[in-house]
Order: sequence, then C-alpha cells, then structure tokens
Amino acid sequence: MSAVTPPSGTPYIPSVYPEIEEFYRQHPTLHHEAKALDRTRFYFDQVTKDRPVQKRIDAIYRYKGGAKNQQYVYYSEQWRGENHVGNRQEWGWLVGRVDVPYPHYEWDESTHTRVATSVEGHETKYTIEFNEKNMKQLASEFHNGTKYYVTDGDMTYSVGTQEQFVDWSFEDLVYFGKTGIKPGTQIVGPGDSSAADQARKQISEEEKKKRS
Repeated sequence: MSAVTPPSGTPYIPSVYPEIEEFYRQHPTLHHEAKALDRTRFYFDQVTKDRPVQKRIDAIYRYKGGAKNQQYVYYSEQWRGENHVGNRQEWGWLVGRVDVPYPHYEWDESTHTRVATSVEGHETKYTIEFNEKNMKQLASEFHNGTKYYVTDGDMTYSVGTQEQFVDWSFEDLVYFGKTGIKPGTQIVGPGDSSAADQARKQISEEEKKKRS
C-alpha cells in the first residue's frame, strides 16, 4: 500500500498534537484527516502571523496515574491575537492530555508483512509532569479567573487557589475537594459535646473582651 497524499494544491494541515502527527508519520498507509481543532489553529496562525499572541490558562488539572503512579498536569489554554486590521482572533485547546490513536493491522501476502489498515482505538497520554520546573514555566499564564482542579479516577474536584494546587499533596487536594476541609483541620462534630462546649466558652470569652 502507498501513502495517502492530499489532492494537489491542498495545504497539508498537521495535527496540533505532535504525538498524533508522529503516529501518522509512522503509519503512512493511514489517512490523516485534519480535525476542526487543527483547521482552526491553521487559520489562527495564518491571520495572526508576525503579530503578538497572548496565552492564558483558564483551567488546570492535576492527575495521578500510569504504571508509576506519576503526577501530571493538563490545562485549557486560550490564545488571543489580532489580524492585519486589528480584529480580535481567539483559539483554544487542551494541553498535556492527548488521545493517541493505535492501529489495526492486517497481513499483506504480497510483502509478507503486517500493514496498518485503520485506527482501532485511542489511548489517553499525559505529557506534562507535575513538578516545580513545569509549574514555574506555566505561572505566567495564570490569571485571576484561572480555575484549579484535581482529577481522582472518574471524579474531578475544585481545589480553590493556585497556592493549594501547587503546594499541597495530591491526597490532600482530593480530601479538600471531597470535603471542603483542609487536611488536619480539627472539626467539632455534633456528638463531641466537650469540644463543642469548649469552643462555645472560648467564643463567649472573646465576645466579653470585645465589649469590655
């Protein structure tokens, strides 16, 4: 089988994800059709060429998984630029998590080799490790509206602030996401009468001091 090539005069639009581009480079018998995300990136690059582009992170996620139980981050990044007459142009994508295809093979009797004939499925790959170096590189794209999340299995929780996201352990973030409570914080429960009485006494004494 020969490699599939686009019609003459049609610009080749690569995938925005290098991992997907590499897959099709290794399997030239498969046809790569540009997705909407690829086409809109191609257009954005054309109309904003040689002009400054601002990038911001609107949401970022911490994830733990894989064979080594490694921590990763992935994030929603928005790009903003202008065309040649000053009209605003915007584009956005998910960075750090990509669904990489894997092939279905069939045996080719003429060459006595296996040949990739279709895409059988996709495997999710995380590409950005959570570490101090990477977080420092991303810090300039955070803004007041950035949302911070932790992903635990099929569940995703909001974790509040940039400081919490960067400094807390993964387990503490999950606990906070589930309960809204900082790990290690003492909570007075309805059944803990002695602790509750002590807390009420302390509040009463503080109120007396304020009035005196």
